[in-house]
Amino acid sequence: MTPRPEDLMSSKPIARITMDRLISVVLHLHNNADIVEDFSAELLSILEDRFTDFEVIFVDDASTDLTQDKMKDLLSRYEGVRYLRLSRHFGREISVYAGMQSAIGDYVVLMNIQTDPPALIPELIDRAVRHGGIVFGTCEHRLDEPALYPWFRSVFVWMSVHWLSIPLVRNATQLMVFSRQALNAFLEIKDRHRQTRVFTAYIGYTQERFDYKQIPRGKMVSKRSLADGLQSGLRIIFAASMRPLRLITSLGVLAALINAAIVLVLRIRTDQFHWSLLFQDVLLQLACMFVVLMTVLMILTEYITLLLEESRHRPMYYAHEEQTSSVLLADRGRRNITQ
Repeated sequence: MTPRPEDLMSSKPIARITMDRLISVVLHLHNNADIVEDFSAELLSILEDRFTDFEVIFVDDASTDLTQDKMKDLLSRYEGVRYLRLSRHFGREISVYAGMQSAIGDYVVLMNIQTDPPALIPELIDRAVRHGGIVFGTCEHRLDEPALYPWFRSVFVWMSVHWLSIPLVRNATQLMVFSRQALNAFLEIKDRHRQTRVFTAYIGYTQERFDYKQIPRGKMVSKRSLADGLQSGLRIIFAASMRPLRLITSLGVLAALINAAIVLVLRIRTDQFHWSLLFQDVLLQLACMFVVLMTVLMILTEYITLLLEESRHRPMYYAHEEQTSSVLLADRGRRNITQ
């Protein structure tokens, strides 16, 4: 049974929205053959009931199961469906970016096909219409996170906000709605290491958060590993803040000064120390300096790697194929959809 919006969100639903807007829904697919058909039926039923013009963009991140066959069947059965298959596995952020570039709606919805309920879309669109910016979801109990992951994420968000000035939001999910103006501004950001929730904070448009409950689809929701979370966290830090570089450089200078001062004091007071003990102390100080130096080089390497990748100007993704079902238009006088 399709969940009601009032059962999923903390706020009460409001009046029916106007339907003279084109809505784009972008969905990332990766080996989701077991749920894509049921999800599409639920999603399209809601869109057809509440909106006059819409499109649904499925971005297939090089799935290796029967997702491609399922999508070809959906294209023959439904109107307003677009299918973009990437040439290889690029990851969710790049795949969603590809869908956002392709979207032509007045409002663009990003959803996680495994956990996000389509019943929320009308309410989210209404919120975006009211302030013309970005609406994003937060969920306290995320289904795609294993045990201990929420604790590590909370610590990381706190450190990012208070130490690194990175505007992260605790419990933020992948469910978002962009107005066309906000989306155009977001697409101007060309960083290869894309972090949607981070970059949206820099474009200056109004943002509104809402709480909701995720619902599981399929036999098992894919969970992020701690290693994936660590890699994603490092990318966020190095792509969004220069403070780690400045902090570790300052730490290296401070450590070098302290080391030099200790060696100098020991040298002056050598008459009170055995030469072997002095030698051991010096070796210990050198070892500490070596650790600091290697840490500095590691962080410098990360920043240099980012600069090199950005300077190559290579495309972020390559499309293998693109298919479109018949275009759904109630008003045939509107020609803002590519046919």
